[in-house]
Order: sequence, then structure tokens, then C-alpha cells
Amino acid sequence: MNAMSYMNLLTLLRRLMMLTAVGVFLGCQSSDLDLYFVDHQEQDDFITLDIPKTIISMEGRDLTTRQLEAYESVEKLNILMFKSDSTNLEQLNTEVATLNTIFKDSKYEQLMKLGGFKEADVKLMINGDDDNALDEMVFFGYMPSPGMAIVRVLGDDMKLEDIMSLAPVIKNTDLSSLDLEPIKAFFQ
Repeated sequence: MNAMSYMNLLTLLRRLMMLTAVGVFLGCQSSDLDLYFVDHQEQDDFITLDIPKTIISMEGRDLTTRQLEAYESVEKLNILMFKSDSTNLEQLNTEVATLNTIFKDSKYEQLMKLGGFKEADVKLMINGDDDNALDEMVFFGYMPSPGMAIVRVLGDDMKLEDIMSLAPVIKNTDLSSLDLEPIKAFFQ
């Protein structure tokens, strides 16, 4: 092999290594739920809501220490919904497959799956060191109509049992002042 052929081969190998590195980098990014939200929040068939925890005021409520700690550990909720109809079912299936791939990542542990539905699926997953140090809780559900929804509860060292203790408090919260039109429109 002459010197010129050797240099061309080295140049080709460098380019292939760079392309492989870029492909791996992009591949890793595309499997991240944060990036999925960012990539889809401006698309026409998607509805995005970022809800700070302060939207549900705990002021003047008689909370247990456990409930107060749970509330303090939550930072916000992110909601991403895809409205499907008969014209975009293929896209729904593609989005669901993409999300299922993301959720197969070892950082997500599935806690619950509601089954028995012909064309629907609902899952609860967590992400964190253990049940007492969660950074994220994810509710993911889909069906051909109305579509799919992902609700992320983001926080710092959330405790699953403590978060669940907030359910009665939230249930008795007056949400009439909230603008829930995007959510209502999704289910119509």
C-alpha cells in the first residue's frame, strides 16, 4: 500500500469514527424523555402544560408532617398530550413506540400497569435511587382516541408513600380557578 492510499484510508477511518460518535451521541439524546418533551412541545398535534406546584396552594391547610414534606419535595408537573383521530393513528403508534423505547431505559422502573384494555395502555413509572429518593414519577397512557398523555411529576428526593399521602389533599382542592381548557379540549 502506498503512502497516498494509506493516508486516504486513515482519513476515511477518521470520518467514519466521527460519524459513529455523532450517531451514538444523537441516538442517546433521542432516547431521553426531556428531549422528547422539548422536541414535541411546539408540534401541532401536541398540547404541553408546565404546572408549578404552587398552583395548588397548601396555605392554611392542616397538613401532616409527611404531607408537607411530600409537597416540598415536588417541583412541578410537565404534561404532554398527543391528540389523535382517524387521520393520524400511524403517528400515534410511532410516538407510543418511541416512548416505550425511552421507558425501557433502566432508569425507569414500572410500578403499575393497567391492562385488560383492547387498544389502550396505562403505566406508572418512577425514576430515582429508590422509593425514598425519587426524581421523577411518570404516568403514561394511550388509546386510539383521544390519544396519549404523559404526566411527569418532577422533584427532588420524593418519597413514593409520602407523595401518595397528598392524594386526599389534592382531591379536596378547588381547581375551578385553573385554566384547564387544553386538558378539556384533549378529551373532547
